[in-house]
Amino acid sequence: MMKSTVTIIIILLLWQQSNAQSVGINTNSPDASAVLDINGGNKGILLPKVSLESITDKTTIPNPANTLLLYNTNTQMGAEGFYYNSGDKNNPLWRLVGTRLNLPFSQSGSSGGALFFIENSSNEANAIGISGLSEKIGVRGSSETGTGVSGNSTNGVGVQATSANGLALNVNGKLKISGNGQAPGQGKLLTSDANGNASWQTPAVNLIAFSEIGINGGGNINSTKGLTLVKVNFGTLQYNLGGAYDVASNNFTAPVNGIYHFDAMVEWVHSDPDLLYQPSLKLIRSRNGDETVLAFDFESFVSLHHTSILTIDCQLEQGDIVFVAGMSATNGIELETSASAAHFNGRLLQKL
Repeated sequence: MMKSTVTIIIILLLWQQSNAQSVGINTNSPDASAVLDINGGNKGILLPKVSLESITDKTTIPNPANTLLLYNTNTQMGAEGFYYNSGDKNNPLWRLVGTRLNLPFSQSGSSGGALFFIENSSNEANAIGISGLSEKIGVRGSSETGTGVSGNSTNGVGVQATSANGLALNVNGKLKISGNGQAPGQGKLLTSDANGNASWQTPAVNLIAFSEIGINGGGNINSTKGLTLVKVNFGTLQYNLGGAYDVASNNFTAPVNGIYHFDAMVEWVHSDPDLLYQPSLKLIRSRNGDETVLAFDFESFVSLHHTSILTIDCQLEQGDIVFVAGMSATNGIELETSASAAHFNGRLLQKL
């Protein structure tokens, strides 16, 4: 009886001593801040492996204590690894160790790929990989020589921006639009279809234009008694953008359906003050052999000088021919040949 009593007293004294101090395994001097200090130079601690059903699983381990630590093996719930219960035993919330960052967070590294990668495999309409919210800048990227922010999509939208009352897109610097569905080129214009889809298109304005000045042939425009229209033989070609004007025939041929603008001017002259004439100048359109006067200038009983001026906007069909013709109604009348006294100009205003 005495021996049993002594044994119990010794056990109680040892328990009291261990309860007041740290416990060490493979060490005689456990750290005072640790309840348990394990020393193993070539061995680790093997924690229980558990297959959690969800991050709120409270069935696999009934009444799990707060901060309970385990190793989750169920990859359908999330990544395999060490999890701890950040909730309580009635409402557990299992978190993967190392997933909670202290803010502000900053880390540097070097990699040929992504230093930070997140994949959201959900097919829901509002599934988002990374979301940011700020009163000033939600997402920002910068690079000295590379790309600050990059977005790509095979069949969707690479980068989407919306703003209820502000600017959905604000560009401070150069802008480049190219790639699939685009055909950029020098001088092209960025235009939109009915659905707002933008594309580079060849402009319809100012690519078709010509100008010829002066008069050839000594200014002779006489016909039988000056009663027959004679095509005006203009002199020197200044420009012929699009090549629609033929210098040899003095004809302009419309390359496309559209609205065109034409100007023409000639100066009628003769030296006899007693000779009266009736100059007329016409801008004529020939379509399939039928001629129509588009613009007309006429003056009765003129002596010495008269200047005829024509200007008009008109609609032409592809293949229409436009030229200038005149008559004086009297023989002996000529046209001033100088560049400042005669010209024939035309240009496409709007392609139809």
